[in-house]
Amino acid sequence: MINKKIGFIILSLLLTACASQTSQVIIAPEIMSASGTKYQGQPVSIKVQDMRSGTHVLQVLRKDKAAQLHSSQEAMSGVLLNTFSQEYKKQGLTVTPAANNEMTVFIDAALISVQQEMLKYKANSHISLRIQIENSKQTLTKTFNIRGNSHGPLQADIAVLERDFNQQLAKLIGQVLASEDIQQFIR
Repeated sequence: MINKKIGFIILSLLLTACASQTSQVIIAPEIMSASGTKYQGQPVSIKVQDMRSGTHVLQVLRKDKAAQLHSSQEAMSGVLLNTFSQEYKKQGLTVTPAANNEMTVFIDAALISVQQEMLKYKANSHISLRIQIENSKQTLTKTFNIRGNSHGPLQADIAVLERDFNQQLAKLIGQVLASEDIQQFIR
């Protein structure tokens, strides 16, 4: 009888420990595509370089404790490469590995930083993408930034922070896709 109780307690503790392990953040921006094509089949190559010193997307900071870091389930560079390739194809570009117009998306910042206290939290996010397009004649470089913050009682909800981050990333990607400077340069 006592062995069953001890076994039940140990099993409960193990299940609780597994349930509270940190999860990865899912980066999946939902882009609202504009209708119509903006390009006439011009070829462009797209690559993404992650310039951040760390690859985590979320950090939870607590006083006198080690930071809790959450990385993304899929590499952010891969998500952005797929997203930009798909969206530019919808706009009429021909995305190909070798093209006169070479676009590089640099991820300079992509982080949600949560300051967690006993009964409240404060979260700040910053995403910065630098777009560089080169052809045989010239180079265009533009930087796109977005910031956000939130706060609330008790503990920060990772799922809500993830949703907000994806919405901000989608908005930032939309700004890149709608950039008239980029459109004029590629034409």
